[in-house]
Amino acid sequence: MKRPAPWYFAVLNVPHAVVMGGVSGTLLSYLLRQQGVAPHNIANQRALALVLAAGAITFAPGLLVLLFDEPPVTKRGTDFNTEMLLMGREFRKTFLRLSALPAVLLLMSPLGSGGAIGILSSIAKDYGVTANQVAWTNGLLGAVLTCGGALVMALMPARFDIRIAYTVTGLVNAGVLGVFCFGAPRPWMYLVGSGLFMFTVGACWAMYSALVLKIVGASGRSGCSRYAIGVSLANLPVAYMASLDGWGAKWFGPKGLPGIDMAVSGVVALAFLGWFWWERVRGFETEIGLAEEAIGGAEALPA
Repeated sequence: MKRPAPWYFAVLNVPHAVVMGGVSGTLLSYLLRQQGVAPHNIANQRALALVLAAGAITFAPGLLVLLFDEPPVTKRGTDFNTEMLLMGREFRKTFLRLSALPAVLLLMSPLGSGGAIGILSSIAKDYGVTANQVAWTNGLLGAVLTCGGALVMALMPARFDIRIAYTVTGLVNAGVLGVFCFGAPRPWMYLVGSGLFMFTVGACWAMYSALVLKIVGASGRSGCSRYAIGVSLANLPVAYMASLDGWGAKWFGPKGLPGIDMAVSGVVALAFLGWFWWERVRGFETEIGLAEEAIGGAEALPA
């Protein structure tokens, strides 16, 4: 069931109707104004009346809660400043520990970002792909393949270092772009390359979520906020990789787009794998995530 629009949408619709009517009346001829603008404004006024009526019906029953006599709320827990100190300590132990730094940098890396998804269609014409084929490959079929890649990774047993698993998955995602770089510019090559890319991007996104959960660790008092921050970091590589891919297509042609993505992601993946191997050889601490015993309450804060 659709929910009625809030009342402020109705208020905002009034200046929209006025501006739309004025612009249409200026640009259109007299005949078109009679045929088009008048029905448009009538429809707007009818829609406004319906929205106001629906808003009144929804808003009026809510006023009844003001008639209830509620008992005063007893203050519980810690004050605001203490709560902020506790949450700040959890943020510091989650993201600013030396052992967690490689994993946090991995979240901001280009691996599996999928930055090329939105601009792969720009090179479709160079492969002889029709607009209908692009719509299916990057649309419905792409969604199915992305979901399938995520599901396959979700079914795998989690008996490995999640950082290494995510890095390897990102390296595979970069490798499938070689279909574009080294294959002939044919329609079937584009469809195969796009399908493999969508599938591995879905796998990377599943591993990304697992990595964020591993970094967050115990919920504590700020689990939701720390998880939201970890997930939001994915926007950074999507932005700069889309920019790099576009630059590659501009300066190196159709194969420059996947080529830049493959080269940058491949180098970064190998660098991370080398770092993780060096950690193991040197015996560095690799534990990430907030531990249960590190949560504590207000009594654990220094006086």
